[in-house]
Amino acid sequence: MSNKVVPYLMDHKQAMLETYNRFDGSPTKSWKHLVAELPGIEEVMKFNTFKQYYAPFVLVVKEYEERENHIAGWSIAKSKDGYYRGNRRLHGKLYSVYLGKEYDREAFTEKIKRKEQSLEVFSQPRATVVQERPLLIR
Repeated sequence: MSNKVVPYLMDHKQAMLETYNRFDGSPTKSWKHLVAELPGIEEVMKFNTFKQYYAPFVLVVKEYEERENHIAGWSIAKSKDGYYRGNRRLHGKLYSVYLGKEYDREAFTEKIKRKEQSLEVFSQPRATVVQERPLLIR
């Protein structure tokens, strides 16, 4: 059972975050809501398992999403010439996008979306499946 908990949480990350915020982190209220909303959650974990994983999972996800040097899977770096660039490795190839001289997260997100739309590799599924490493919470 426990080997399926983290992948399940990741698959339903948005629902977990919204429920956490809606019920102020209360595991009991969140569990009741999620049981009604998400199919199969009771098959993957019991309430006691949920209580142990829920808050740390949400905190790790929030921290990762709030990091300034990552946007939508792209690493953001300021080069020596003072310009921000986004870099992402996909299918063994490094892609780069110029983002600008001033840090503006919303503008960067838009430029990254446009870059992904212009590259066919982001819209085509990969032929082979890559197994992701599990999220370690200590």
